[in-house]
Amino acid sequence: MRRFCLVLAWLLPCAAVLLSEPKKPPKPDHALLTDLDLRSVKPGDWIEYDGTLSPAKGKDERWTSRLACVGGDDESLRIETDRNQDCPDGTTWLVEAVRADSSIRRFWWGQSGGAGTAVEAPAARPKRPPRLEGRGVVSKETLEIGGRKVECIKLACDVAETASGGKGKETESYRWTRWLSKELPFPRFVRQGGAEFDRIEWEGEIPESASVVKMVFEYPEGDVVTTVARGWGTDAKGSLEVK
Repeated sequence: MRRFCLVLAWLLPCAAVLLSEPKKPPKPDHALLTDLDLRSVKPGDWIEYDGTLSPAKGKDERWTSRLACVGGDDESLRIETDRNQDCPDGTTWLVEAVRADSSIRRFWWGQSGGAGTAVEAPAARPKRPPRLEGRGVVSKETLEIGGRKVECIKLACDVAETASGGKGKETESYRWTRWLSKELPFPRFVRQGGAEFDRIEWEGEIPESASVVKMVFEYPEGDVVTTVARGWGTDAKGSLEVK
């Protein structure tokens, strides 16, 4: 089932549960930050999310994720993240990323609070994003998140997604609602992969990029995936020790 491909590309993490020993590093992913707009991110910025999968049948599944900028300058940033869904619990990636295009130069991996190990990455291979088609409506709404009121742009659309934008691929339909704000750190590009692959027709003006405050995927069978910001700030410190 392909339904969580786009969700994973945006936000799905590994759970933040500490283990006594880190496992073997997963394969580095050059696409780890591709949806992020790093141009406005500052050292110290951080944001955390809660996620919930509520299946039509069965128990809810829950997780958390975190992005933290722990250093950088006008050209590049160092960002810690547990967004990689293959990342074992309690571990994190530290990456050195280019501000201009979010491409990754270097990877380190390790147990949160311990030493980071440099991981050699394979040559980057550009991935074709899924093709998204549908119609969406833009509105405004205020959400209360962690006791704070956040003015949001609300995007609601019915989407047909075809994997990799290719011909003859299975198409999946769902309803996708996003609440976005400029007030939170780590903005994401609103269009996935540019006009060639994102063919959603919007009723109203959408921003180039903005931070996700809340996001909900609703599937025809009744499954619902919800992601909501739990906290953010400007005092991030690194959890991996690297040379």
